[in-house]
Amino acid sequence: MFDATATTSSALTVRVPAAATRPVQDLLSCWLLHDAELGGLESPDPGHRCLTLHPRVASIELLPADRRAAVDERGGVWDRRELGVLSPAQRARLYTVLFYSGSRPEPALLPDLPATWRRVLSNFHREDLVVDGHRYASVEHYFQGQKALCSTRPAMASRFRADDDDSVGPDPAAAKSAGSRKAYTRAGASLDGAAWERRRLQVMRTALAARWAQQPLFRAVLSSTAGLELLHFERSGARSYWGGNLGREDGLPRGQNHLGLLLMALRDEPPC
Repeated sequence: MFDATATTSSALTVRVPAAATRPVQDLLSCWLLHDAELGGLESPDPGHRCLTLHPRVASIELLPADRRAAVDERGGVWDRRELGVLSPAQRARLYTVLFYSGSRPEPALLPDLPATWRRVLSNFHREDLVVDGHRYASVEHYFQGQKALCSTRPAMASRFRADDDDSVGPDPAAAKSAGSRKAYTRAGASLDGAAWERRRLQVMRTALAARWAQQPLFRAVLSSTAGLELLHFERSGARSYWGGNLGREDGLPRGQNHLGLLLMALRDEPPC
């Protein structure tokens, strides 16, 4: 999504009277550059502040007309600035969205989305989805249920459905625990690991397609990330299959990040 070899980037700015700083920040919070290292800019005019927008906003025409008008009414003056020479790590930080079930709240990328928007991208987000006529409390429930079908006790799959009398319950963490190796051992079952490895990507595609079709909030959040890299945060980093993180030394994405890749594919080429 981003070019780690590029060295420079520019961004829109808006100069506002100091007294209007907070109202304008509130109006533009979805689009501002929330990066202490790159976002700060002193205004040459006494009594004014200069705010920097994220470089993904290529022109002011991409901002809602009512927001632009409100900024103009408060004395805002639009301009553009060079961010200077950017390292690959800085570009990665600018254009990568790290997400997981515990992502801290932060301004969303579009108005009317919750501050917890990054958690919505996680498989642990609790919102019902229906696949093949069965209801599941989260993607994690569906995923673990499908994994059970590759075990010596495929009947265990029903426990991950929301409408089963012996359901594991609505908590995604409980579903993950019920699908763990220890849980299989306690149940006297074993998993055909090779068979599951062949199926797991398609299972995840199916779950995400169901979310796209059935969950408006998920669809809105995912669409809002257009042009950005999605990285499912996992501490295992380079060893992670479903996610990864930004390297501590070079600041670049690492890990196979299959969940992020599937989400970006769904976002960029959604089903009709």
